[in-house]
Amino acid sequence: MDYFDIINENGQPAGYTRTRVEAHEQGLWHRTVHIWAVNKKNEVLLQKRAPNLVSHPGKWDISVGGHINAGETSLEAVIREVKEELGLVIKSNDLRFLFSLKQCSVQNNNTFINNEFNDIYLFEREIQINEVNLAPDEITDVNYMPANEVLKLMKQNDKSIVDHKEELEKVIAYIK
Repeated sequence: MDYFDIINENGQPAGYTRTRVEAHEQGLWHRTVHIWAVNKKNEVLLQKRAPNLVSHPGKWDISVGGHINAGETSLEAVIREVKEELGLVIKSNDLRFLFSLKQCSVQNNNTFINNEFNDIYLFEREIQINEVNLAPDEITDVNYMPANEVLKLMKQNDKSIVDHKEELEKVIAYIK
């Protein structure tokens, strides 16, 4: 069972932990990591979320994303999540921390409240699709798509992709 360090709405430690289920049922603030893999052609590696997931099932999403477990650092979470989701062993120098972003969303008829501070990273090593070993319980596919096309879909509220407009705009500005 996953436990998260709970924080307040300003991102400061609240001094206690809760389970993943409790955090989302009660809308407790917690930390996550989002990793954007971008190749030399400014294409973003997207993952297709498994259909059985609680949030955004079957939708295209950021390259890698996950929660920071209790007692874990942001960087430790990134390295763990990339290994879990894509089967890749990476080092800290493959990554560049870009920024943190506060995000709130409510899904599944108000039963899943997602109050998060996302630490956003750029994966600076180009990933080849054939080197990826997907976690089938979390991801069904990965594919590259031009970053500007991904942003366009998000701005059009395309239901096949998870909306990370604000985040992706900042990532695109950084890679230019």
